[in-house]
Amino acid sequence: MLSENISLRISVLRNVAIFFVLYIHVYGYFSQGDFVFGYVFDFVSQVVARSSVPVFFFVSGYLLEHSLGRARRGQYGRLIRLAKVYVVWNFIAAFLYFIVSFWVQPGEQSNVSQMTAVEFLQALLGIGRNPINYPLWFLRDLVIVSLVYLLFLRRTSSIFLIVMFLASLMGWFCYSAEGLLQLSSQGPCFFLMGVLLFKFGRFSLLSAPCARWTCLGGYLVMAFVSTLLISEYGWLVFGVFNKVVIFLGVLLFLSVPFERLASFFGGKEYSLLLFVAHEPAMTFLMNWLGLVVGYQSWQFFLVPVFFAVGILGVIILLRLNVFSRVRSVVL
Repeated sequence: MLSENISLRISVLRNVAIFFVLYIHVYGYFSQGDFVFGYVFDFVSQVVARSSVPVFFFVSGYLLEHSLGRARRGQYGRLIRLAKVYVVWNFIAAFLYFIVSFWVQPGEQSNVSQMTAVEFLQALLGIGRNPINYPLWFLRDLVIVSLVYLLFLRRTSSIFLIVMFLASLMGWFCYSAEGLLQLSSQGPCFFLMGVLLFKFGRFSLLSAPCARWTCLGGYLVMAFVSTLLISEYGWLVFGVFNKVVIFLGVLLFLSVPFERLASFFGGKEYSLLLFVAHEPAMTFLMNWLGLVVGYQSWQFFLVPVFFAVGILGVIILLRLNVFSRVRSVVL
């Protein structure tokens, strides 16, 4: 049974992490500006925000292991619901991208009108490529990782799971991804990390002030070092160090007492809805704005406007209880 404090922290953590995911995807729509703003925007997008998706994998593993003590069959039903969400929102994205293609030439990955039936099916299911609704690669990977765990690993010993976690951690450091299914190498690593932390009941250790400040200190040092390595040694060395920063960032995320922000979010969860809807909605909106007012006139101001409108919209929807029927399943 989850304690009320941990349950509340996880709930708010997901709501916070989704805004970092949104920032990553909105980042490509605006110019970097001068050196100072360019460095800040790039640092937040390429370093700080990169810990958000691993946090979702961690929370999913943690909650899945917790729920196994109640009903095993319910977990398969939950994975089926996630798969339905995955397919439906890919269809929605395909429809919106098809409409946009009448005004703007779409990219190769989203050019639905030029796809054959087989290519569309591959894009819809994310086989051999990213899905049409690009961020949904996370749901695809989460369903696969969860299914593998339920079928083959849930009854194995803790020692075996630790070995699997360490192996997946090394695989993540050494391998970027992209085989037949385009599976991300970070999924198994952080999912198993969540499973193990629940099994050993050590979540509370991350809440200790000394752990929080240690994570923050290590995070800042490694983040600074990794940014310096780009100019000296290139992206390959930076990539390895940046993964250390991402790992420390996940620990830092988990150590922050986000439950203190619960009143701000009104006890609501909207991470799944924002996760599946933001990319097609944003693509549709930004292409329309680009046609109406011109790209260069609004790109630089996109981030503050986007977040101001987004946060205001979320507050209004929370007040109207629009999210009351939307649950974040394992996100």
